[in-house]
This record gives sequence, C-alpha cells and structure tokens, in this order.
Amino acid sequence: MNKNRTNKVRILIAVFAVALLAMLVVPSSYAYFTARDTAKTEYTFANIDTEIEEPQPELQPTYIIKRPSIRNNGDTGCMVRVRLNASPERLFKQGALELDVNTGEWVKRDDYYYYNKVLEPGETTSSVINGIFIKDKNQLTEDFDVSITQESIQYKISNNEEYLDAKNADGTINMDTASRIWEIYENQR
Repeated sequence: MNKNRTNKVRILIAVFAVALLAMLVVPSSYAYFTARDTAKTEYTFANIDTEIEEPQPELQPTYIIKRPSIRNNGDTGCMVRVRLNASPERLFKQGALELDVNTGEWVKRDDYYYYNKVLEPGETTSSVINGIFIKDKNQLTEDFDVSITQESIQYKISNNEEYLDAKNADGTINMDTASRIWEIYENQR
C-alpha cells in the first residue's frame, strides 16, 4: 500500500512537472512564431487652412507683374509648396516667356517650389514669382496662362518611433527633414 501511494505521488509530480513545463514553453513558443509590427504616422489635429492671394496682374510692355503669395488662415504653423504650371509650355521652353521666380525665400526641388520658412498663423509668404518676362513678342501668337497649385502640411509629425520637426530655431525649414515629411505625406495619399 505504501508502494502504491509512492507511485501515485510520482505520477502526480510528473503530471505537475509536465504542466509547469507546458505553461513556461508554450507562451514563449507562441510569441516566437507570432511577431507583429505596426507602422503609423501620427499627426496632431490642427486646422491648416491656406489660400493663394494674388493681386490683379499689371501688364507692361516687356513684363507682367504677377505676385501670388500664400496666406495661412489656420491655427497652426505649416510648410508650403507650390507648383507653377505654364501653358502652353512651349512658349516658355522656346524662350518667348520666362518666369521671374523669387529665389530668395523659395527653393526649387523637382516640380515644386518650397517656401523656406514655417508659415505661422496669420502670416503670408513672399510672392512665389515677381512676374513674367516677355522675351519675344513675335512668338506670342496665342494666349498663355500661369496657374499656381499650392499644398500645405504640418511641419512636425511623429512617424512610428521617429519624431520629425522641420522647423529650425530661426523659423526656417530644414529642407532634408521637410523632404522626409513631404515623402510620408505623398505616400499616404
């Protein structure tokens, strides 16, 4: 009878050891085989409201004064970029017309001009262009147009574990960080 009881105790210890081992091994094995990763970009809620302001163009014999700018009507600072679309494009490529771009505060990268400062609420950018040079009137046999498309986004975001802030201490834009933020924005469209 004592032998029977010893066997029962041994069986009970073995079952307990197996159960304890299962409790230790199964969760870590499960975790080993099921890995997850989540990537997200967090934007703080902000009212970004920008608009193009453009006074009436003035026509001179060899120059058209055209000074469009961007105004921030929102409640947070933002980065601004514009695309200038000239039509028909051949008039500009053939040299009949030339844009007088404001390169002081606007930086050209790819197809866009980027304002090199954070546009704070209530502020307006400098003009994107000062005007249009009329180089060869003989080639101007048709009407032409210069249109402006603008976009604006927050200058700081948190992307996964990466915090991006494109504003330098002096209020100018760090163009490398800004390029990364614009890239994230474009990839989420």
